[in-house]
Amino acid sequence: MSSLRNALPRREHRERAQPGHREKWGLLEKHKANYNAKKAKLKRLHEKASSRNPDEFAFGMMSESSRTKGKHGARDSAAARGLSHEAIKLLKTQDAGYLRTVGEK
Repeated sequence: MSSLRNALPRREHRERAQPGHREKWGLLEKHKANYNAKKAKLKRLHEKASSRNPDEFAFGMMSESSRTKGKHGARDSAAARGLSHEAIKLLKTQDAGYLRTVGEK
């Protein structure tokens, strides 16, 4: 019995029309048109990404704000993290020692 019910054509669920008093704001964006436009845009982006040069370089890739896992944020670098107190102390003593040796020459 259920197979016969499934064989009958179903009613198409149409989207409602735009009300007349809202026509001044342009065409109402329908789901079908919007969905297909997004799908086409994603397809174009996918094709563009697959055909790009892997050796390509841009200086924007070196900026502090880079995309990691889809989110903007500061890069995790030594300059962004800062140095520990002990590391700074060691660098200062090394600098002082270098200046002493250069001054003796």
